[in-house]
Amino acid sequence: PGQLETLRVDALSAVGSGFGRAYCPSETQQFDVIVCSDCLYKVDVAQAIGKILARALSKHPGTKLVVTDAYRRGRDAFLDTLTIDLGLLHSGSLPGFESVAVPPWAVDEARDPFDGSATEEVGLLRLR
Repeated sequence: PGQLETLRVDALSAVGSGFGRAYCPSETQQFDVIVCSDCLYKVDVAQAIGKILARALSKHPGTKLVVTDAYRRGRDAFLDTLTIDLGLLHSGSLPGFESVAVPPWAVDEARDPFDGSATEEVGLLRLR
């Protein structure tokens, strides 16, 4: 039952303003689940993803998010942007990543694309 739809979004263009702004599906469509996995490599992209997800949750609070991160440099920028854009800065209920083990069946595929090292755990976003 149901339909699985996948979309690719240029995060930087989607949060831009003015003439060069690209279409962002979460502004006009409701999604049951949005998955963002291992995308927080660059600080500017991570901030853009935080903005997009905050917009989606603000419009449709029932949307489920699944965000994982293998400790990339954009993690803090993503969390800061998500926190501010959701208005949670002074709420005492800040989003964060919880460390979870990579399941045994996926360990061989969980390699850092830059240095090839094995990744034994990732962070899973928790909206507290």
